[in-house]
Amino acid sequence: MLSPFPLKDFPSISRKLKQTTFIACKSISIHHREKELAAVKINVADVDIIANELELDKKVAERTLREHKGDAVAAIQHLLR
Repeated sequence: MLSPFPLKDFPSISRKLKQTTFIACKSISIHHREKELAAVKINVADVDIIANELELDKKVAERTLREHKGDAVAAIQHLLR
């Protein structure tokens, strides 16, 4: 039986399929990471202090604090690098 795709197109189709699969996996990974970060308990006072003292947007302070599992000292050290 003949393939609906000419064999000369196979590398192109294979490459596109790999790219699509990679993008889908990356999207799932990002979504999973965002859920993990949202689950981290943080102190709102820490967000306010970091944002005010380092003159940052509160969203940046909150994200950094979540990335460091609520550890304000580690978050500040990361921001000051």
